[in-house]
Amino acid sequence: MCHLCKPLLSCCFSDLLHSGVHSFRYAYTERILDMMRNIQKQRDETERVIEDIKRSQKDINALEGKLDRTYADLDATLFDVSKHIYDVHSCVLYDKVVGFKENLERSGARPCLPNGC
Repeated sequence: MCHLCKPLLSCCFSDLLHSGVHSFRYAYTERILDMMRNIQKQRDETERVIEDIKRSQKDINALEGKLDRTYADLDATLFDVSKHIYDVHSCVLYDKVVGFKENLERSGARPCLPNGC
């Protein structure tokens, strides 16, 4: 028997004993069974919510990983391009990507850098 049911049962049985009337036994039994059904419904709903949270967390982790890989690929590509092209435009573009990375970090995302930082 669960730890939540024991206080309810003791309360119902004490009410029954104090009333001295045994004709209400059926009503108390129904009350106890109804309480136990409600507890089971609450348990089922709690388990469903926990499963939804786990599924959502997996989705978040997958999207965060995809974002990290995309940033790492973008960072590596821009670094390679900036090694070969020494004009002002590539420097500005690289600065924008660094700014994008800083915005990600401020928002709580953790970009994955190619050098493992």
